Amino acid sequence: MQTISIGIQNLLAPCRCACKYCLLQSCKKAVDGIDYNRGKKFAERFVRWAKEKGLPELPYYFIGYCAEYPQLFDNIAFNGSVGFTGANYMQCNGIRIRNEAETDEFTGRLKTAGIAMIDTTFFGNEEYHDRFAARAGDYEFMLRLAKSAVRRGITSSPSVVVTEENAAMLDGLIDTLAQITDLHNIHAFLPDYRG
Repeated sequence: MQTISIGIQNLLAPCRCACKYCLLQSCKKAVDGIDYNRGKKFAERFVRWAKEKGLPELPYYFIGYCAEYPQLFDNIAFNGSVGFTGANYMQCNGIRIRNEAETDEFTGRLKTAGIAMIDTTFFGNEEYHDRFAARAGDYEFMLRLAKSAVRRGITSSPSVVVTEENAAMLDGLIDTLAQITDLHNIHAFLPDYRG
């Protein structure tokens, strides 16, 4: 068997959502990740070791469960310094809900830091989405974030969860998202119900 890629995850930032089928099983809980700086030093050592061993390039040093932690912009810069995808791509689910001005300020900082693409996940119409994510206002915030990113020149690449429960909502959701971003940037996936 050939190793194709190895990534590093440090699950130190709890998600503010509690999605019905959380793929990482965070659900607003405290997590057992290690201190950010200790994790970064480990990642630096791991990058050196992988190069010495001739392993494939590492794709990322990901802080989870969400991108809401004090060292976010340091981590974007670190990812850039070692060529990781986290230098230009960010998953935005579960971050603090921001008003319009705060959202625009946040996406402006992301653009300045080098983020070229963000992902937001949608679960269906507004009522279903907020219930699925266990967070009132999440649907509207994800739309606001996607629109703000596009205004800043950041590609919005939303993911759409496809389930039997939301199948009837998908046409309307895709139409809504296509008004924000190019249709080819919208991705759909079937969740792994095992969590």
